Amino acid sequence: MSVSLATPTLRLRLAASHAPYWHKVTRGISVGYRNKTSERPTWYARIFMKGEGYVTKAIGAADDRTPADGKTTLTWKEAVSRALSLNPAQLREQGRSGQPKTVLDAGVSYFTHRRARSRSQRSVDQDHLRWRVYVLPELGDHVVEKITTGDLRRWFDEIVTKAEADTDLERQRRAQATANRVWTILRAVLNFAFESGDAPSDTPWRRINPYENVDRPRTRFLTVPEAMALLTKLDPEFSALAKGALYTGLRLGELLALTRADVGGNQVHVRTSKTGVARHVPLSPEGTKFFGDITKDRAAEASVFGLVDTPAMRVRLSRKMRAACKAAGIPAAVFHDLRRSYGSLLLNSGASMDQISVALGHADLRMTRRTYAHLSQANLATAIKKHLPSFNGTTRPRKQRSAKRGRR
Repeated sequence: MSVSLATPTLRLRLAASHAPYWHKVTRGISVGYRNKTSERPTWYARIFMKGEGYVTKAIGAADDRTPADGKTTLTWKEAVSRALSLNPAQLREQGRSGQPKTVLDAGVSYFTHRRARSRSQRSVDQDHLRWRVYVLPELGDHVVEKITTGDLRRWFDEIVTKAEADTDLERQRRAQATANRVWTILRAVLNFAFESGDAPSDTPWRRINPYENVDRPRTRFLTVPEAMALLTKLDPEFSALAKGALYTGLRLGELLALTRADVGGNQVHVRTSKTGVARHVPLSPEGTKFFGDITKDRAAEASVFGLVDTPAMRVRLSRKMRAACKAAGIPAAVFHDLRRSYGSLLLNSGASMDQISVALGHADLRMTRRTYAHLSQANLATAIKKHLPSFNGTTRPRKQRSAKRGRR
């Protein structure tokens, strides 16, 4: 996201950060501003070079507290001018022979690269937030090529140290699961740096093992009565959205991206998916009528639910879901639980794991099996009791035919 950096007043409103804030100047060139608490605010230039990715260089101090001199301390306009005047070829050589990259620098390169190629910007934003909260305060200034296994292990264990002092085992498990998720991000950043030639070896982080058996899927599934009670108490702004989730099992982002043109023929067409693969989701007769009613007389490009996907909207939806569950007298549920409920209701009605996986748009059947493992186990127990034959010499009585065979 491009941030306005034109005046000291605007820059002083920004929170102190290990990672620069960026403003796109022209195609392939951005000017960054870093206001780390312990250092002078600094200007950066970031230039994209085809086949090599982005190269980042500090170009001078910002004039937030010290008057600009046009040499070491620059105004916004001077920083832009200097960034535009940089020679990409020289910058490439300076990057190779200059100072070693820190973990902060490696993160800037990684997230820039990932953001340019990701199908889901929201997932990039979520990982970048975890990166800034958990990694940069402790490891941001470490040089990538000098980082040790001991450095990484101390940081990794520190995330769960406070939780381990607690007697609540569930709190400990959640902290360990968080550590695993953050470690996945840091490892990806370090691997990217290694592949880019900024680290001589990946051995230090290959020796770190994540916590085992701590990542558990959420298992809140709404029953039909619970879902109906929720819909009656949910704010009108979101009730249609919730009903759409129960009829389709779509993710929130997929629902919000639906247009009138995506609905028809007893199905919805998911063009924008988390996995990047489009799919068609069949509708029940009731679901077909629901989508037909709410899209009646709308233009083909009009949004089905009339909501814009913004962080503020998601926060509002989360709060309304909590309030509706409380008012309905049912256990708390988040919006994504409606998607899980769709899958669980299909499974309990006899749908196969393969069918559910396709409908939900899972990239791998293992994701489906992991989410619905306990329900699948219950169905298996029922099937065994019903179908496994007797081995004690008796047979199950067969049902008597109610009608006589007709003569040929």
